[in-house]
Amino acid sequence: MNELKLLEAESGADAGTGALRRIRYGANREALSQPQLSLFEEDWQTDVSAVEAEIEQLPLPAPRSLARAGRQPLPDHLPRIGTPP
Repeated sequence: MNELKLLEAESGADAGTGALRRIRYGANREALSQPQLSLFEEDWQTDVSAVEAEIEQLPLPAPRSLARAGRQPLPDHLPRIGTPP
């Protein structure tokens, strides 16, 4: 009988500590506060503007000529057999 009470007491203690751990280390504790969020936003805006300035300085790529699709013409030195004039 004493063992049963001991097991019930231990399980209750584990549930209580589990609840306390969730309160202390839960997802809400990992959220950024408003001052931290505003600092992050300022850094983010300066990073975006720096990247945009770098992109504007990059040269535009030259347009590529498109290769002819399909078969290439036969070389001139090959004889033509059975082709209409």
